[in-house]
Amino acid sequence: MWANPHTIIQITGSFLGVATTVGTPGYAPIEQMRGQAFPASDLYSLGVTCIRLLTRCLPKADGYDELYDGLKGCWNWRERLPQSQSITPHLGKVLDKLIQDYVKERYQSTDEILKDYSNDVLPESNIELEIFPFSLVGTWSGKSTTRYHIFVTLCIIKHDGNSFYGNLNVRDVGLGCTYRIKINGKINPKTSEVIIREDEVYSEHWWWKWQKGVSEVKISADGNKIFGKRSTSAESDDFCLIRIDHEQMLNSLLEAGKWKDADRVTGTLMLKISCREQENYLNSDSINRFPCQDISKINDIWLKYSNGRFGFTVQRQIWLKLDRDWIKVGDRLGWRVDNRWKQYSELSFSIDAPEGAFPTFWGGEGRKLIFGYSGVWEDFFSRIRACEL
Repeated sequence: MWANPHTIIQITGSFLGVATTVGTPGYAPIEQMRGQAFPASDLYSLGVTCIRLLTRCLPKADGYDELYDGLKGCWNWRERLPQSQSITPHLGKVLDKLIQDYVKERYQSTDEILKDYSNDVLPESNIELEIFPFSLVGTWSGKSTTRYHIFVTLCIIKHDGNSFYGNLNVRDVGLGCTYRIKINGKINPKTSEVIIREDEVYSEHWWWKWQKGVSEVKISADGNKIFGKRSTSAESDDFCLIRIDHEQMLNSLLEAGKWKDADRVTGTLMLKISCREQENYLNSDSINRFPCQDISKINDIWLKYSNGRFGFTVQRQIWLKLDRDWIKVGDRLGWRVDNRWKQYSELSFSIDAPEGAFPTFWGGEGRKLIFGYSGVWEDFFSRIRACEL
């Protein structure tokens, strides 16, 4: 429905020059039902049609409408969205403005909608990256230091309205290069300067850092795809855009019974997802913001290959049964011996390890272990509860 909202609005705009005075109950605004019609009246009907398609809630034969709260005089369509249906916050604001009761509070034309919507979402278009290689860093083999152009065709706008990806037609993207983005031939002020963050390869991807306007971008190792996310606030750099494919990696290791490697990978992935690789540990804030979908995936994989013996939810159940006494939990999980916390190298990495022993998720020599940090575990188990695992 909203893969390309511009198309819907433009088509609708072709017949909104003069508003219709006949309205359909459940779709028409109040003024239209009383014989008064404006261009904004038809836009109201468009908005109502959209929320009905999104929620799949139609007015009843007796006139009852579960989407409209008559006491408060407002639409409560968000509460009726199916769990599988997600929309961007900006699209939600656009829909809300379309279905305002008062005419003056709505959009007055399709041009207004397009202008407002385009300010936040990249339209399907060609993106041109102008590349300026630095003379001291990242030389281009066999090429001069003049500017090069890479043309990216934007294929899709993801659910949050800020993420995008496209296909590159050039393979040799160099390190240490500054980039300037043009959309439809014009430099986009929101994405003006770009620089590659590092050349370390994670799995099959290079990670990039966009200095202005974009938080994180990656390009596949074969140079065929570029991924990015535009910043929406000053805090956006605190989050990583791309989720590592931990499911495939953990599945392979655990299926092969490589418990120690799987534990290390789990710790690495959690640090990457939280953008805490440099710090090498998770703090209370990063735990409280850790994505539920990632906790769930990691937990499910451990449960699957350990026949329910290992996983975050198993650890939480033990923690609750032992009255949240972290010393007792450490003893039960095999993390303590002779009244002291074990070193990581002392742990027994096998299916016969005590129930709940893994993942340690801080595991690995040289990392800051959290075995004795009961406050951090309380934060983590609270996060698991908040994620309804």
